[in-house]
Amino acid sequence: MTILYTRPDGTQAPRPTYPQPTKPSDVYGATEPGDEARAVVGLHLAVTRDMLAVALDDSCTTASDENPDSWSVEYIRESVELYLSMYGAFRLRENQNLLIDFLEYEPAGPCRDRVQAEYRAIDRAYPQMRLDRLQRLNEQQERFTNDPAFRNALVKHVRATCTGSCFDDTIGR
Repeated sequence: MTILYTRPDGTQAPRPTYPQPTKPSDVYGATEPGDEARAVVGLHLAVTRDMLAVALDDSCTTASDENPDSWSVEYIRESVELYLSMYGAFRLRENQNLLIDFLEYEPAGPCRDRVQAEYRAIDRAYPQMRLDRLQRLNEQQERFTNDPAFRNALVKHVRATCTGSCFDDTIGR
């Protein structure tokens, strides 16, 4: 598990290629009612399909009589985000192997069917982006950041093709 990408001297360490982060569904409070929140911290975690299934399985234990195939994408994402905000990556990594072992050794039955339905729910809520498209997007982002000529040409193209309020020159001024 990689913890930091910024070295103590401020230089950047190489980053792996990750999918684009999903938009958070809500802000989860670690504060109690009446506490003055100092900040809302944004955090993106790169997780596997198995980790997503663990988060969903652990966060939806009270919904054991419901069918995960009927859950909305919003409900699935909120459940995963709530679990991650409460328990974090370390517990997720620990429980991931338990779920994988369960699927490998559990005989057919309602428990196995439920976990398989949770995996289908994860696939609906977090569709897999093809790696070649992801790498192409990351290369374009790097080129936009590091190549002023490319960036200026792209901005010019956006200004020429967008109408209305989709490109506002006053943003950031």
